[in-house]
Amino acid sequence: MVNLLFKIMIILHGLVHFWYVTLGMGWVDFQSEMGWTGKSWLLSGFMSSDLPRVLAVGFYGISAVLFSAAGLGMILGFDVAQKWLWVPALISAAAVVIFWDGQTGMLVEKGVLGLMISLGLAFYSLFL
Repeated sequence: MVNLLFKIMIILHGLVHFWYVTLGMGWVDFQSEMGWTGKSWLLSGFMSSDLPRVLAVGFYGISAVLFSAAGLGMILGFDVAQKWLWVPALISAAAVVIFWDGQTGMLVEKGVLGLMISLGLAFYSLFL
């Protein structure tokens, strides 16, 4: 039972990434309480204002699909899904780091908890 819940958690972790896609695409109006701004401490200084947001949509969208597919694959018994779980985990972790706005407020909303989950899943996939 715990094993099944773990696999469902992986799918849900993937689905959370779609929230960042939703914000990045502008499908909901941005509110400051949402935390994530679509800006990047690393890229916003030398790229047009929209390019970091578009890149973030790509990173988060890819990791959302791959996490969801990995969790479903694990539920269906495909061993390869667990072996390749590190791919969406590292894409997700990179997205959180690259597309952080550099501000220390609202870190949970900006993905720090998700970063820890993704790094844990990468470790699980690579070393366990």
